[in-house]
Amino acid sequence: MSLYNVHTGEWLRTVYWADGHYIREAVRDINWILRDHDTDEIRPMNAGVLDLLGMLRSRLDTSEPFLVVCGYRSPTTNARLYRENVGVAKHSFHIKGMAIDLRCEGRTT
Repeated sequence: MSLYNVHTGEWLRTVYWADGHYIREAVRDINWILRDHDTDEIRPMNAGVLDLLGMLRSRLDTSEPFLVVCGYRSPTTNARLYRENVGVAKHSFHIKGMAIDLRCEGRTT
């Protein structure tokens, strides 16, 4: 897993799964990078989302980091963004740690 948070400038390259198990320290570091950057609140991301990122990285066949635009979003941050009408769902999956907005250099959305 390779992540770069575009809001904080933080970078992480780690192995989060090995020998049939999640690596606790790596998952903790991933959750930190994916925290709500407005409030620094952390919520454990859904393991399926992390696995999906791993599969996506393999499918894209890239060593470039995912550029994280938004990972976890606190209810307070989500409500503010919803009020500002920036295309945010009122009950966003970001609040549940089940969504990540990202880009990958050299790839179109």
